Amino acid sequence: YRDTDDLIALSIAAGKKHKSITERLANCEEVDINKPSSSGITPLLMVAEVGWPDILQILLKRVAIVDAAPSRPKAKVNKIAGSTPLIGAIEYDHPDCVKILLQNKANANHQNQSGISALMLAAD
Repeated sequence: YRDTDDLIALSIAAGKKHKSITERLANCEEVDINKPSSSGITPLLMVAEVGWPDILQILLKRVAIVDAAPSRPKAKVNKIAGSTPLIGAIEYDHPDCVKILLQNKANANHQNQSGISALMLAAD
């Protein structure tokens, strides 16, 4: 299932902070937890950017790709294209999510399509 913004059901549940629904969907074998929308947003990236650590942990338990950085062909701001969840969590100032992502071995040196890394953002 996808909505009008091309988000899968897992992204919708996670984005609305529905913990129990997110947990159920994340545990379904049929659900591709790393599937991005047509604009390149994965459930993990969305949750890291909005700053919901409890939902982030649910997704990471199901082996979400911590450094997934799909291109965002429809992105209005070029600096976000290719950003990882860690870059998103730092950009939007969510230290709890940053900590969880680093504990799950997120790469602080990964650069997005503009050459910006999480480490560079954190130092800024």
